[in-house]
Amino acid sequence: SGRAHLGASAPAVSQAQGRHKRAGVLPMPGSGCPGSGIVGLSRDAIVKDSTVSAVAALSRNAPLTSKDIRGDQVDWSGTPFGHETTRKNVRFALGRRNRLSKVATGAMLNKPLHAKHVTPMDFEGLCKRMKPALSRRIANLMFKLKNAYRDDAVVDKKFRAPKADVDKLRDAEVLEEFTGSSYTSVRYFTVRERADSRRRPIMWPYLMLLASDYSSEFSLDNVSQYCRSVFAGDYAVAYDLTASFWQVLIDGCNFVLQDEDGKLWRITRMPFGVDCASEIMQIIVEELGRIATERAGLDPSAVKLFVHIDNIMCVGSKANVARWRSAFCDVCASFNVTLNREPENNAINQVAEFAGMVLNFKDKTVRPRDSFIESVPTPSVASRSFAELESAVGKILHGMAIRQLPASKYHRFFKWWRLCLSQLARGKLSWGSPPLMNANVREQLARALADITVRSPTKVFKPPVFTGDSISAKDVAGDAIPTLVVDATLHSFGGVLYERGHVVAAFGESFAKQAHSMGEAEIAGALAMIDYFADRLQGRRFVLLTDNTSCEAGVRKGASSHLDMDRAAFAIHQLLSHIGATVHVAHIDTKDNVADAISRLRPLDETKIEVSRARAAAVVELLAASSRVGESVRKVVGRTAGGRLAR
Repeated sequence: SGRAHLGASAPAVSQAQGRHKRAGVLPMPGSGCPGSGIVGLSRDAIVKDSTVSAVAALSRNAPLTSKDIRGDQVDWSGTPFGHETTRKNVRFALGRRNRLSKVATGAMLNKPLHAKHVTPMDFEGLCKRMKPALSRRIANLMFKLKNAYRDDAVVDKKFRAPKADVDKLRDAEVLEEFTGSSYTSVRYFTVRERADSRRRPIMWPYLMLLASDYSSEFSLDNVSQYCRSVFAGDYAVAYDLTASFWQVLIDGCNFVLQDEDGKLWRITRMPFGVDCASEIMQIIVEELGRIATERAGLDPSAVKLFVHIDNIMCVGSKANVARWRSAFCDVCASFNVTLNREPENNAINQVAEFAGMVLNFKDKTVRPRDSFIESVPTPSVASRSFAELESAVGKILHGMAIRQLPASKYHRFFKWWRLCLSQLARGKLSWGSPPLMNANVREQLARALADITVRSPTKVFKPPVFTGDSISAKDVAGDAIPTLVVDATLHSFGGVLYERGHVVAAFGESFAKQAHSMGEAEIAGALAMIDYFADRLQGRRFVLLTDNTSCEAGVRKGASSHLDMDRAAFAIHQLLSHIGATVHVAHIDTKDNVADAISRLRPLDETKIEVSRARAAAVVELLAASSRVGESVRKVVGRTAGGRLAR
């Protein structure tokens, strides 16, 4: 194998740069953007008028079935959607949890409807107290809702609301009679929730449903973030909003659903499930928490806030959490925000239940909520159809993240599932057909379902990733934090180590075999370089710079839904814990990456020494200036090729 070594030095010139991202926000696409999920409902029957014959034709339609839920999107408009068969779509489906897989059918339609009456919040007043950028973002999202395409369409009977549901929604003041002529038609259906004990109404406009990628569960990176919150303090308090979406009035929208007799009803509150509505609620709750922190007179670093749509948790010392709790209740009261009463969660305690997890801040343990465990299907149920299996895979990924299990533990199953998704996306397999699994795949499926339903708490590892809270002004002034810049090709890798502004070492070597993807090559190269410089990095904090976003996300999480990267990401966290080091990973442009030449087994490009040094200095300065930078993890899609990780 080829090698390259170098020692050098360079003067320091810092340049502050970077961008802030709100922590804990799930990726929510705009309502008007093209969708990328394998979703879609069969197109409604074409009805030209409201004659008796047309109504009779509608009445002959069958009840909502899996075919409607998993229909080909060609049926919507008569033209194919290219995103259905892209590699990105197939890979993304590995971690997708779409509400459409939870549609209530059969006996579930007799369960109670979750339609709680709640008074609207002072939405306008709250927007005035928000940060200007967030207030503008909400205004843009509300504009999309108010300007949804008005089709005045007659809705198929299977997407009409039963009279009993309409009565409950009217009592909750969510619906009012509509007598206008121009409106956006809404498809109504209900989804299972609370371990199938009740139904939640979903009212989606036609085009928003077509383009929806809404995730009803955490993605892998966000679950890991919230699990690790047990290290953010010793006490916590958690709240969630009562019928949160319905606390926001949408006076300017003509979203209209139809009951089983064809009568029109306008939706007066923000509907559950629409993607942009979920982001609006996320911003609202984040800002309520921020305003409470200010009102309590607390420094932003004194407490840690974790938000998932309409759930918020504050973690810190007992005194600081008490001050924040009092201020948060006052802030919610001032904006007429209604909170659920949950005595155990609302009390300042060392155990809290938050967003599907039970967290113990004293013992640093976490376990899934009982309702989640009870909703996990048995292997026989999960194997009845591909639609059932897809729902089970989402729960497996959710449980794996809570338990901090590596995806490679079930490698054969996920590799087989990826191949099935490819066939399903191309119409070569049917979602309603039973999957055929060999013994090894079936065994790993059963083991995965068993592992995520264990009720005992799991000890959560403290992540070897640091943020601005760990950086002092002295560290910045003394330039005391080393920086490792890494790069790779499919055939080789390399790295350059800076200490106190000078290049102290560089190393490059060939892989034992060609990598399957650039994501795999980059993260394997990062693992190899941390291992190579372990003696210098032991017991220290350092910055890792990479030009590959998949590698960046993998190192931050210590896990990946991309099978060829998960093992290396997990191994990096294990290695860092072993040598007692912590890392902050950041991005560097390829054109500025000083390790590019080394990774190609060429001499060090001295023209890039200074630009990489400046980028490293900027990252450290940015960390010292903001404690929130680096907390959110990008939603990155990489190739899920199953191959042996070569170092």
